[in-house]
Amino acid sequence: MVAFDAKMASMALGVNGIVIDPTDSDIVYAGTTKGLYKSTDQGEQWTKVEGSIEDSYVSAIQLNPADPSVLYLATSDRVQKSEDSGATWQPKTTGLEATSIRSLQVSPQDSKVLYVGTNGGGLYRSTNAGETWDRLPLTPTVGN
Repeated sequence: MVAFDAKMASMALGVNGIVIDPTDSDIVYAGTTKGLYKSTDQGEQWTKVEGSIEDSYVSAIQLNPADPSVLYLATSDRVQKSEDSGATWQPKTTGLEATSIRSLQVSPQDSKVLYVGTNGGGLYRSTNAGETWDRLPLTPTVGN
């Protein structure tokens, strides 16, 4: 595990997303241009989360609001899920054809529903916690 202070982290890495554990505000995750980092002291010290995402460009990160030990993160070409606070990761890409993932969101009403936005590849939705993805049409409604 690599640890460093917050001032060094902000100067050395591009941070693309931050989430705070809603059950423990000491726990903060930061998705960066060089992987995922975790703090257990409100951001004073950071530890790189090792594993299959260790040096990936993390474009977005989300916690499951119903279970904060479940994390989702997006890299440029996939979504990954951890069910153990980032210790292990599984890719969740079935049906997700687009690359250049830019955003990721978990529905606050139903934690099994996730959305992924891409750069030029459209919008995708999963209704089963990332197991499969469907592309959503982005057709404007006439008259609204």
